Amino acid sequence: MYLLCGNLVYAQYVELTFKDSKTNEVIPSVYIKAIKQNEKFETISNLDGKIKLPIKCDSIKTSHIAYESIAINKLEQDVVIFLTPRIQQLEDITVYSINLKEKFEYVLKNFSRLYVSGQHTYQCTYKDTYRVNDTLSRLLQFNMKWWDKNYNSKYKKPPLSQNQIGVGRTDYSKNRGRDIDNSSFDNNSFFGFLHLNNYLTALNLYGKNFIIDRIEKTEATTIIFFNALLETPKANKMKLSECKVIFDRKTGAILFLKTHLINDNHIEEGVSEEKKIPYKIHYLDEHRMMSFVKEKNKFRISQLSFQDNFEVEMLGKKDAIETELNIYVTKIEKGNTIPKSELIDLKVKSIHEFINKKTTNDPTILLTTEEQEFINEKNDNN
Repeated sequence: MYLLCGNLVYAQYVELTFKDSKTNEVIPSVYIKAIKQNEKFETISNLDGKIKLPIKCDSIKTSHIAYESIAINKLEQDVVIFLTPRIQQLEDITVYSINLKEKFEYVLKNFSRLYVSGQHTYQCTYKDTYRVNDTLSRLLQFNMKWWDKNYNSKYKKPPLSQNQIGVGRTDYSKNRGRDIDNSSFDNNSFFGFLHLNNYLTALNLYGKNFIIDRIEKTEATTIIFFNALLETPKANKMKLSECKVIFDRKTGAILFLKTHLINDNHIEEGVSEEKKIPYKIHYLDEHRMMSFVKEKNKFRISQLSFQDNFEVEMLGKKDAIETELNIYVTKIEKGNTIPKSELIDLKVKSIHEFINKKTTNDPTILLTTEEQEFINEKNDNN
């Protein structure tokens, strides 16, 4: 591990940039725990590998599934931190007989033992981006509290009745505006996206022909790269391609799951609400990622990422759309519920309609360079 120092920071924070010590590439999703004068700070690096922390923290510890953890003390200036990749060893070809579905079923069967369950409140940052023809068109980032009662895929009641969402400070909100916006998640299914066991249940029910490309092992993890077919009750046939799952070798828990879902000619037609213009949506593919960190003797979600790519045809024009949602969980508290002053009702309207249009100079999760330029543009159409 090496540190490269930048300019001295006279403000209240220092900026850390994480890079791979072998490739020099930035490392997103580095989870940080820091302590300053008995106050705890938790955050995650953005897509540029950057985070901010209070200056002169007493202790800082990193955590990332693919890199060795390190401890740092008393940072007083911006630094670039090089992390060492965990040593991986290609497993013998005989391990290709592993039944991936059985490993998923084991996690589901032992979910409460492996993962944080019961009533908890998760402190999160919600980040939503929307691109039209590769150009950033919308950016939302705000503090969110997520109270979860059950964390169980076998719901006795609807998910909305077992979860609550609270909206806190808005970091950034900017939208160039479009007549049709298909990037918002359906409220009734929103909480399903936040749960690993719901997704594993879907993979078990609808996944077929699992093919393992290769398996790699470290001292602590088993990494499996796989492909599969997915067929839903509505007869939608999709491909799971270049997927990756990392298991903890000691407990069998999933520490990381990344899937790439390719749609097979999924087309939707409708009429826009605002201008009543007919449109056609061709769904292309979906990327999903979940990562987990240790929480005492169990694991809990650290980051969830959901990216959807589709084409919208309207008035003879076709646009390529990419929408991405990231939820960064920075803190967890046992029990509690959302204060009424912050609570929002997703039965009434979507999360986006509750967000204040403003910006702050002190975001929880740092913006990327592209996002900062977008926010600073003049003559925007907010």
